Amino acid sequence: FFLPYLKVKANELSQTPVFEDTGKVSFNEMKVLLVEDNKINQMLARQILQGWNVNVDIADDGFEAIAKLQRYKFDLILLDLQMPEIDGFEVARFVRKTMKSPSNKIPIVALTADAFPETRELTLQAGMNDFITKPYRQRDLFRVLRRFSGMEMPASIEKQNRIEEVEIQKINFEYVREKFGKDQETFRYILEVFKNEIGEEIQSIRPFFDSNEIGKATKLIHKLVSTFTAMGMPETAIILSTMERQLKQGEDPQKVVEMLAEVEHSYRQALEQIQPILDSIGLS
Repeated sequence: FFLPYLKVKANELSQTPVFEDTGKVSFNEMKVLLVEDNKINQMLARQILQGWNVNVDIADDGFEAIAKLQRYKFDLILLDLQMPEIDGFEVARFVRKTMKSPSNKIPIVALTADAFPETRELTLQAGMNDFITKPYRQRDLFRVLRRFSGMEMPASIEKQNRIEEVEIQKINFEYVREKFGKDQETFRYILEVFKNEIGEEIQSIRPFFDSNEIGKATKLIHKLVSTFTAMGMPETAIILSTMERQLKQGEDPQKVVEMLAEVEHSYRQALEQIQPILDSIGLS
């Protein structure tokens, strides 16, 4: 089953509750360069990061970022894509192609309000390692810090993070109707296929990991990205897109597959939404 690729507008993304429990952890003065030209975003990110004992340096534009990268050492770059004169893509290409080892291998996380999948592909092509959408959320910043610091997440934080993910994974029925048309028969067909076939595709991912068929798992995950995007579930699509990207970058498959639980929870919640709709039009 394959739903047509659809773009998701930035303002259609769900807003997530603030992830409070991360205040209990420390990243031991991890050195982060924040490249951001918006003063309010600078203040917000600095406040969150310093609360986790992160050493934050700020560059207001691409020129300043390059100058600081040539002078100082950093553990991570948080890089705004849309900046005047030198944008984030140019800064990333400078790091990867011009700077000497090991500085040219600094992890780079893109920051943007543009959540379109093609933008994510462009960030990978420019040599970036991950992607965060604005406005900044504690959970997203914590995720990338944890990933690139190698720090393990405390059990209490893991549990809260998982709960918050599940709460926001819901089908946007208005979005589905807008993209596929108002025809009731088409709407019914889309919901029935999602209900009857997508669960099997999700369930088939774990066996591919178990048998070390990572290529097959990656292809199926890529297919599901567009399916959940088309169903108006961009947050779930982002999780799947992150899984696909990390597998292509050679991340440990056992760590990547842990994210699948969030997709499974999301799908089960979506089924609870679908059944009453099907019942209301006399279908099951």
